[in-house]
Amino acid sequence: MFVKDLTFTNVSGNYLFMIGFKRDIIYDLDGSFSSAFGGATRTSGTIVQNFPHIAQYNQDKCTPASDPAAWDNAIMCNQDLTIRKIVFSNLMEHKLFVNQNISVVQINSPSEVVATHLSNALHTKVSNTIDKNEPKKDGKHLWSLPYVVGRTYQVWWGLGADFKHLSIGSTRFYTSDLPGVIFKFNYTENREVFDIGPFRGGKKLVPADYI
Repeated sequence: MFVKDLTFTNVSGNYLFMIGFKRDIIYDLDGSFSSAFGGATRTSGTIVQNFPHIAQYNQDKCTPASDPAAWDNAIMCNQDLTIRKIVFSNLMEHKLFVNQNISVVQINSPSEVVATHLSNALHTKVSNTIDKNEPKKDGKHLWSLPYVVGRTYQVWWGLGADFKHLSIGSTRFYTSDLPGVIFKFNYTENREVFDIGPFRGGKKLVPADYI
């Protein structure tokens, strides 16, 4: 959502309420949201839910509102960060992922190892859209969150469920001139395809080429 030229007069209720999964991103094009949000002056800003995988690793660039309750616990990130929503879908054997939370943590590089039981204060852990209470417009078997472009994230489901297939998509605002986002997933199974069957006619030697 893009907003600009906003003014506020005698607001008695909440300024912002993020419905559903709270994964929406609000782009303040001229900073007119900033004054009411926290008193700071910005030329632009991005408002997202206070997800730890963004807030905990960008505290110098993303700040909470002066009245967090009035802004649904959102944070505003300055113009130094570009944030886009990315969607995971089409997980094969999706029954394995029913009622499984998705967890996300920022890491320094794909080689970094993060324990899947990491404190919730350091990583984002949220339910998925299989929940019957989620908005129907999101469809089934989707997991979407905002991410800072140019960063690397480790992502896992439940205690580390593996998958055979996954589709990754983004909004149309993710343009080719933006840095990419690197995702690291758990890998817990051997994906080689093989058949097991009996040898007919007795023992056979394995050819040297296969030893």
